[in-house]
Parts: sequence; structure tokens; C-alpha cells
Amino acid sequence: MRDQTNLERRFGATPVGWIGEACHLDPSVLARILTPQLLGASPEDRVAHTLRVYERSAQHNPNRESFDTVPKSLLTFMNLTPNHGTVLDLGCGAHARDSIFLAESDGAWRDTHVSKTIEAHGGYAIPTETTKRFRVIAVENARVVWEIASQVIAQHPWSSPPLCASPLLPIPVLRMDMHNLNLFPNEHFDGVWAHRSLLSHTPHEWVRTAIQGIARILRPGGIFSVTYTPSDQNSHQVTEILRPFGDHDLISITRHEQVFVETVAYYAGLEICHLEHTDTERPDPITGAKSYLTQCFKKT
Repeated sequence: MRDQTNLERRFGATPVGWIGEACHLDPSVLARILTPQLLGASPEDRVAHTLRVYERSAQHNPNRESFDTVPKSLLTFMNLTPNHGTVLDLGCGAHARDSIFLAESDGAWRDTHVSKTIEAHGGYAIPTETTKRFRVIAVENARVVWEIASQVIAQHPWSSPPLCASPLLPIPVLRMDMHNLNLFPNEHFDGVWAHRSLLSHTPHEWVRTAIQGIARILRPGGIFSVTYTPSDQNSHQVTEILRPFGDHDLISITRHEQVFVETVAYYAGLEICHLEHTDTERPDPITGAKSYLTQCFKKT
């Protein structure tokens, strides 16, 4: 109890996340102690906390994600989205891997990634249609992550200029909150791609607004693909916790009910058109999950 009182005095009402080398408590124990503070904080503070953790992580380990494979669900998304369509990548990450893959026209470069993806995912039936290319706009909110992503895109050896290339950056990377897309006009995108970003760290209070915003900017027939780990089917509740991340951080993880997400999407004018499950051998270092769900919705 004394440890909890000291931690509350040190961290205040809002979870800050950084543990520091001097903390003598096991990170898992610290996560359990501070999770009630997380749940008592505002959605704005919880999102700000996540951004701070990602910024610190990017400073020390900018290439955490593997770049030689792509998510198998990305190939499904490409098949469902019209060729040369305009696509929004929500939470592109420091590697900007998916944004580059969507915009790249080099067939051999893509085929290498697809082959390694199929190898990594074994027996999954993976669509291999990769001749499409798209006009891509990427979104990232963490400042350090945004800066690294912009550099990675600018330094990529493009085989030909991307469809939406500008003199400044081949793919625009906008620093903005992925939960608030008011910057974009109605019916502007043919597809919205959110891989382990939206819903993985989205406060429950913001899910409805976020999905409604995506529905607004999608053209009729447009595709919204979101990958996350849902809450346990037997729990019937939202799970929001702090988890140890790296050596000295705690990161906020949210797991929403699959049926809740589908219901919110339905009332926003998005109908489910594809479900895909991905299992991994090792737990994800951020979420601790070994399985993910991809839901693809089409705007009616």
C-alpha cells in the first residue's frame, strides 16, 4: 500500500508511463497498480500517454517493425480497393512500410515482400494480386515517429514517382490525430487502412466518433480495413490496461468487443465484407497478443 501511495504521489492522476531505471517494482506489478489511474484519466490524457511512449520508443529503436514482410491482410485490402484509388494509412509508424508498399510500382520489389509474407504466415490462403498501386496519404501523430516516417519515405528508392508525388515528399505524411479526420472532405478516399493502430489504443469513448469520421470520408463502395485484438468473447466488456513496454515504459492497450465495433460500423453506413484472423508464434511486444482480427467494411 505504501508503494501505491508513493507512486500516486509521483505519477499524479494521469499515468505517465515512464518507469525509470531506479524503480524497484517489477514492471508487471507496476502496470497493475497504475491501471486504475489509467482508467480514471480522460481519453485525451490516455491518448497523449500513448503518444509519449511511442515517441520515446522511436528515439531508441526506430526500426522495431520488420520491413521485409507486409501484413497478409494488406493484400486482401488491396484486392478490395480499386486500382489507382486514394488510400489513407492511419498510423503509418516510423517504418511507413504499408504506405510505401501501397504506392510502390516495382513488381519485383513487391513480389519479394509477398513471398516472405507467405513464408512467414505458412498455411494461410493469401491473395497475391499486387499489380495495383494507390495514391497514398499517411497519418502519424507522435512527433518523432512522424519525422522518421517522413525521412524513410523520402529516402526510399522509388522505381517510379508515386501517383500522388509532390516536390516535397512522395507520400504526404500528415501529423494529426487519427481519431479526428475533420481535415478531410466528405467522400474523399477509396480506402482507409488501419493496421494495429486505430482500436488498439483508442479509448472506448472515442470509437463511435472515430468510425463515423472514417465513414464520412469514404466514397460509396470504399473499404475500411482495421486490424486489432478484440476483447475475449466471454468477457463482454472493454479491456483497457497498462502493459510493460521496452525497459522503462508502460503503454496503454485497449481491446474492444468485435460485435460492438461491427455494430458501430453498421450504424455509420459500413457493412462487414470480410473477416480475417492472424496468429503469430510469439506475442507482440506491444500488445502481448498472439492473434489479431482484421475486419473489412464497405461503405454502402
